[in-house]
Amino acid sequence: MSESETSVKPKKAHGFAAMDHRRRSEISKMGGKAAHAQGVAHTFSTEEAIRAGRLGGRAVQAKKREVRGIGVAAIETNATDVVKE
Repeated sequence: MSESETSVKPKKAHGFAAMDHRRRSEISKMGGKAAHAQGVAHTFSTEEAIRAGRLGGRAVQAKKREVRGIGVAAIETNATDVVKE
């Protein structure tokens, strides 16, 4: 195989990903204002916000434990299976 056949072409961004950050922000802002004007926008209650914050915090902590190697997979592994060098 030639080098050109094995090289991977970089993916080009499409849609919002291809837009300037400022433009994406403007479009999002317009959508949010329109949703509120129509009365279809979701407004979080205090309880919902607290629950969402807890779930987010748990997800972050779980990811950190996974990255450090002490997540569920590490706990499920028997300690005697670990070989120290």
